[in-house]
Amino acid sequence: MRFSLSCLAAALIAAPALAQTSLPPPIASAAGERPDPPPEEEMATDGRAGWVVDAESGCWLWAANPLPELAVTWSGSCPEGPAEGQGRGEWRFPLAGQPAVERFEAPFRNGRAHGRGIHEYATGDRYEGEFRDGQHHGEGTLETAAGDRYTGEFHEGVAQGQGRFTWADGSRYEGGFREGLFHGQGVFSWAGGNRYEGAFREGFAHGEGEYFHTSQGWFRGEWERGCFRGEDGRTAWVGRDAEDCD
Repeated sequence: MRFSLSCLAAALIAAPALAQTSLPPPIASAAGERPDPPPEEEMATDGRAGWVVDAESGCWLWAANPLPELAVTWSGSCPEGPAEGQGRGEWRFPLAGQPAVERFEAPFRNGRAHGRGIHEYATGDRYEGEFRDGQHHGEGTLETAAGDRYTGEFHEGVAQGQGRFTWADGSRYEGGFREGLFHGQGVFSWAGGNRYEGAFREGFAHGEGEYFHTSQGWFRGEWERGCFRGEDGRTAWVGRDAEDCD
């Protein structure tokens, strides 16, 4: 099995809508005027990123991955059309026959979250941290509805840099990430007491490392894509299935 974080902040999974709260009345612009709509060719369509307009205020929000029957609301200002400044943006859509909502509460720039804020998913997952152009970017924490938690650096929506991922069962990885995968030096500690410390590459133990197994002891040396093959015939695996290392 390959460990990956890249899907944690990707497509929404079918789930009932989050409980909704009342919003302050939207402000179309500093002068209270409704902005003109965006050009037709820049509007979001199924499968094409673009603008979606708040039906009440006329404010524009950017939809990177628009879904059918998508509707938006914006609680802040939009002097020139796109949402600007502090506010709450909501993307509402039907999902698996249920109404769903995805919510950002953050500063916005050009219709996208930009700065420090909160992103709540329809699945119950929750991100709190830094945004850039609508994506998780910088320092942040992503918690899943299942109880898993990642805290660390993000780059354009995925874990990249240094971080710590903790599973609901107590297992934990701390170290380097690249494109959502374990990469660089890190430590993986299993809830049952097993532990690997060393090099990772593209999600696998790869390079120099040492692995302690509670019943089989130490495996020290060179690893290749999650597999250890000792000169004495002993094998071990990290991030792979046993049959992959035969």
